[in-house]
Amino acid sequence: MSVVNPVRSAVILIAVAGVVAAVAPLVLDQISDPGLPSAVRNRLTAEQDAKREADRRHSYNPAMSLGNSADPLLITRGLQVPPTIDAVTGVYADAYSSMLNFPAYSVERFVQRLRFQQAEATFDIVQAQAKGTLVGFAFGNTLTREAHWWDDLEPAEDQEPDVDLDQPMFLLRQLAVMREHRRRGVGRRLHDAILADRGEPRASLLVRPNNPARRLYLKWGWQTVGHLQPYPDAPRFEALVLDLAS
Repeated sequence: MSVVNPVRSAVILIAVAGVVAAVAPLVLDQISDPGLPSAVRNRLTAEQDAKREADRRHSYNPAMSLGNSADPLLITRGLQVPPTIDAVTGVYADAYSSMLNFPAYSVERFVQRLRFQQAEATFDIVQAQAKGTLVGFAFGNTLTREAHWWDDLEPAEDQEPDVDLDQPMFLLRQLAVMREHRRRGVGRRLHDAILADRGEPRASLLVRPNNPARRLYLKWGWQTVGHLQPYPDAPRFEALVLDLAS
C-alpha cells in the first residue's frame, strides 16, 4: 500500500484554497444565485457535500466494536481518541520495516503525509487495537475531480479506465498491520470498516505490483485501471478501484 506526496497534494490544496477564499463571504443560499459562475457554484457544492459527509461520519461514537463481546480486537475511528499519531507511526515503522531505507517510505515522510492529510476536512481513519495496543490502521480522504488524481494515469493495456471523474471518490491512502498480527484478519476488518457506509460511490488505492496485498485486494473486488507514479521518487504503482455502490 502506498501514500501520495504531500508536496503534490499541497499544490492542489493551495489552488482550491484560493477559490474558497474568494467566495468565503457567500452564504448557502447564494449557491443558487444564477449570476454565480458555474465553476464557483460547483466548488461550493462539492465542499459542502464533503464537509457534510465528514461531519456525519465523525458524529459516530469514536469507539465501535466489531464482532462479539469475546472478540479481543477493537476498531476505533478518528485520532481524537487514543492511540495518538505517535502510536500510528510506530505501527507504520513496524509494518514497513523492510522499506524504511527508501526515501518515499521513511518514517519522516510518513509523519509529514499523515499530518498534512489529517488537516483535510474529509480525512478519515480507523485503528485496530488488541488488548489496548494499536496493531493496525487505515486512513484516507475524499477526492473530487478538481484533485486531478487521474491526470498521470497510464491506462491498462487495451482498456479505458472505468472511472467516473465527475463523482467523489474515497482514496484509501494507507493500510498497515504490525507483522506480528498479520494473517489474523485484521487487515480485512480495517479495510471493511473504513469503506463501510461511505457516501462516495467508489474507492481507489495504489499498490506495488509485487506487494502480496495486491492479491487480496483483487480477491476483495478491487479492479485494476492502470498504473500511476504519484511523485518522482515513488514506485510505479498499480491503480485499483472498487465500486462501493453495489
